[in-house]
Amino acid sequence: MLLAGIARPAGALVPSYLPSGVARMVERLDAPVGVIDAADRLLGANALFSALFGDPLARDDSARSAAWRHFLGPGTPVRYTDEQRAAHENALVGRLREASERFPADDSVARLIAELRAGSPRFASLWAAGASGRYGSGHKTIDHPMVGELELDCDVLEVSETGLIITIYTAEPGSESAQRLELLGVIGTQQFSA
Repeated sequence: MLLAGIARPAGALVPSYLPSGVARMVERLDAPVGVIDAADRLLGANALFSALFGDPLARDDSARSAAWRHFLGPGTPVRYTDEQRAAHENALVGRLREASERFPADDSVARLIAELRAGSPRFASLWAAGASGRYGSGHKTIDHPMVGELELDCDVLEVSETGLIITIYTAEPGSESAQRLELLGVIGTQQFSA
């Protein structure tokens, strides 16, 4: 792949750190914020993101991969239309394809792709077909087990030098979803028993 007529350097690994400015932003925003690396592995999240999607630090390495969770794991509480699911899957495959080209020496990316191709016929089909896509901002419906349905806008910011993607979820001010998100901020990741 060429960038400004110059080939990207071969042999680089996917950056797996949060720049200090990004880490500060994640912690200071009063909205669920998560950060994924160029291979779609969750690198960081704030407390409200953890309350919304589950504690990322409790996940093993495979489960930190958005593609692994979608194609092989338990998925997420996001409710997709058929069109949204297709766009999301194309973005997942496209990000991994881009990461494998941009960071050819990163064995963890190659292993993840091999695992997905072997374990998910859907991923294998999309990979073979050359599927590609990009994440974009949009509206998401999330079914949370404790606070119920949340209608949220998801905005996507990219840190181009590192390939990091920052996702920020917000609710319409004054809406029922905003109230539920506020409640989620209070209860956090607590587990209640009957």
